[in-house]
Amino acid sequence: MSGLKFSSPVKFEIEKFDGRINFGLWQVQVKDVLIQSGLHKALKGKPSPASNSGSGKTTKELWEKLEKLYRTKSISNRLYLKERFHTLRMTEGTKIFDHLSVLNGIVLELEAIGVKIEDGDKALRLLWSLPTSYKHLLPTLMYGKETVNLEEVTNTLLSEERRLSGESTETTDVSALAVVGN
Repeated sequence: MSGLKFSSPVKFEIEKFDGRINFGLWQVQVKDVLIQSGLHKALKGKPSPASNSGSGKTTKELWEKLEKLYRTKSISNRLYLKERFHTLRMTEGTKIFDHLSVLNGIVLELEAIGVKIEDGDKALRLLWSLPTSYKHLLPTLMYGKETVNLEEVTNTLLSEERRLSGESTETTDVSALAVVGN
């Protein structure tokens, strides 16, 4: 037996890379799929006779170009990632965990190009990015403190999200009882 054979088709779902998602995470996912499918040799640089790129470039050359564009330490990439970090906003209705994933993804991309973001700066960025439904927590988290840390802010926000979620469930239950009771 030479190579992988599947008795049934295997489908891998990876979001199409459009430049807005975390390149590092996307790159790892694609490499994993290529390895699992036995196709990782395509990244080694051997030209494929059935290349569909039309550019005559190998898969390796295209892969390296993506890395150069999205993992480079260029000033434009650094500026773009810092802008994403500093303008990040959470929209109402977004789960805290999902928003944290976006924030952490941006931080990981910045760290991959050599930009260090301190824990306190991550915590402050998270606080500043919150929608109005969470703004009442700012004084509580910042009053009388010289520093804030991401773990404390995250735990407080997750607790508040659970509390708010519980209130909406209770409101629904009470209104359901009122309808049934009449």
